Amino acid sequence: MASTTTVTCNAIVPELLNPHNYKHWSSRVRTYLVAKDLWDVVKGKHPTPDAEVENKAWMKKNAEALHAINISCGTEMFSLISEIDTAMEAWEVLEKVFKLRPRSEIEEKERHERDTTIDAGQARDQGTCNTSCLPKFADLAKMAAPTTPASYQPYANANPGENNANNFHDRYIPFFRYVEDGDWDNAKECLLGLGSDADNALRAKNSYQNTALHVAAIYRHVHIVKELVQLMTPEDLEIIGELGATPLVALTRNCKVEGDSIEMAKYMIEKNNRLVWIPVTFSNMIPVVEACGWSKWELGRYLYSVTPTEALTPQNGPSGTELLRLCFVRLKMLHIAWDLLQRCPILAINAPMLALAETRTAFLSGTRLTCWQKWIYNLMSFFRRILKGLLKLLGINTIYELKLIHLQIIKFVHWMGQVASSQNNPHEYWLVKSMFAATKEGHVEFVIHIIEGHKEFIHMHDETNSTIFHFAVECRQEKIYSLIYGVEKEKRRHIGLAGNQSNKSMLFNACHLSPLSRLNHIQGASLQIQRELQWFKEVETMVPSEIHNLRDNVNNLTARELFTLNHKNLMVEAERSMKETATSCTVVGALIVTIMFAVAFTVPGGNNGDTGLPVFIDKKLFMVFIVSDTISLISSTTSVIIFLGILISRYAENDFLKSLPTKMMIGLFTLFLGIVAMMVTFSCALIIMLHGKYSWIILLSILVASVPVSSFVWMQFPLLIETFISTYGPGIFDRKVKPWYYS
Repeated sequence: MASTTTVTCNAIVPELLNPHNYKHWSSRVRTYLVAKDLWDVVKGKHPTPDAEVENKAWMKKNAEALHAINISCGTEMFSLISEIDTAMEAWEVLEKVFKLRPRSEIEEKERHERDTTIDAGQARDQGTCNTSCLPKFADLAKMAAPTTPASYQPYANANPGENNANNFHDRYIPFFRYVEDGDWDNAKECLLGLGSDADNALRAKNSYQNTALHVAAIYRHVHIVKELVQLMTPEDLEIIGELGATPLVALTRNCKVEGDSIEMAKYMIEKNNRLVWIPVTFSNMIPVVEACGWSKWELGRYLYSVTPTEALTPQNGPSGTELLRLCFVRLKMLHIAWDLLQRCPILAINAPMLALAETRTAFLSGTRLTCWQKWIYNLMSFFRRILKGLLKLLGINTIYELKLIHLQIIKFVHWMGQVASSQNNPHEYWLVKSMFAATKEGHVEFVIHIIEGHKEFIHMHDETNSTIFHFAVECRQEKIYSLIYGVEKEKRRHIGLAGNQSNKSMLFNACHLSPLSRLNHIQGASLQIQRELQWFKEVETMVPSEIHNLRDNVNNLTARELFTLNHKNLMVEAERSMKETATSCTVVGALIVTIMFAVAFTVPGGNNGDTGLPVFIDKKLFMVFIVSDTISLISSTTSVIIFLGILISRYAENDFLKSLPTKMMIGLFTLFLGIVAMMVTFSCALIIMLHGKYSWIILLSILVASVPVSSFVWMQFPLLIETFISTYGPGIFDRKVKPWYYS
């Protein structure tokens, strides 16, 4: 059995010679021989026998060159030249064996002598060739190196006895190499030269266990795939190759141009439509699933269109379930998912439902959008109608596509919930597992549709004996928590709050630091600690007061003490972050105060020498200038005072709930107002000085002046709004949400 490529730390080549790397190998060895001044013995002539000194030097260089070639060959390759004494002969043998290209003059002469039945010109016109057109590969090797072992088979098959694929002889190597290179003309002549053995060559496997059709599909040679499919029988197309795949699956993994892959797939399936049924040996997945798994979406669509429904039913393996899961996880093939659910509703249960519940971007509630993106998302229908052409230019089109996906997903979940309810066996395990997975990701929409059909799931427990209510607290999913909270107080206790042990467990869950996935989307450590405090106080009000003083079994601490311990580092980071923000804003505010104070006494146009009053005091625009300067001075001064107050404030836990966030909001708002008023002051002064002339300069200056304002709004306004909503808004816990549970 032939071995595969051997990698070594050889100083000459990084990879020993094998049937697939001759081109790179020869280039590296040649470069080495040239560098060592040994190339002349490989391509030069032997010195005359009477030149003793030159002869000894040549023999030494020949030995060095031959040694370099020998140690650069793998075991099988070395067997070709093991009994050759000169570097020149060794190089020629390897060149003839592994660098077969269009026929040499010697081959043409031999063909002319043997071809007695077909005129050479006619053969070229018709593209045909007598079976003796090419010398057998074994004959070439024999002519080049008479000592070549007869048992040498670099493409030997590892699985003998399957479809004659084990009969790989060295004479098939040129055919396979031409197929790999995309040279069908020479590959075809090789087949004709094999005569009756051509069929075996089509079914034979190389050292990678691939047939010629596998090789053509892998290297994306569409024209060769077409020719080979015509020459092969339908059964030949079912030969299993590398990694247990048919040629159809091979092109799903390797073809980068999907148009080519679809064209090749059509050739194969038209010849043998059973190929869409044959799964990969190792994964047990049929071709359409493999295509989607390798993100070949266009090919996947085509294969799905020609794959019978029966091949995707649970009775015939896991392919249908996996295909539906891929469609949900990748969100690229929702139309296939919907069609597949219509054709085989039973697939809606089990793994696909769990996969959909765990897909983060499948629902708006689990998608991390910025403040501006959420605003655009919610008004997308309006923007789509009015600014259709501008959407793509601004990159908003992707948000619109996301909204369409979410609408489709909601339709899926509602339909899947109905299917689950209609089944005799509702697959309770998978439904509950999916609901807990959706709760972890915050997919409110998914949980709602499951609960609508299975209200009893509110009381179900997961592997850790937690209900959905407890799990929502543990995962910090306030929307799901609020939905369950909508039940009347006595009903809530029935959901899972009854019993001191249950209450204690939920309270101490609220003491732990939130998962990073929930904290990372909150801007700033100060808002993060505020959210943590809100959660703790919310749960603290839910449980009886006697639970507050209970101690945990590990640290012997109360809930409040444990909360302080677990959030110590976050508190330090929140204090540092808030002080750094206050310091930076203080510098900006002080700069504005200085400028606006100076502007008040250096008015445009100067003062009247007789009265001392400003020259433009009677102009309305001058009054706008004075008012805006005053507003900017006062507001920026206020912001400096507020930020200085933040720097010297107390940083206790409860201060992060309202006191510190309120100061930060006032400081940011007054600073923003000061910047806006300063830009208005600048614009008014410019217009007054130019007396209405050079309007293009005025317009350009005003546009440039709006840049600082726009920058502040873009970077800091979302933080200001988020802080306000979190501190004084309805809060993260919506008490007015419609309840789910009634009994």
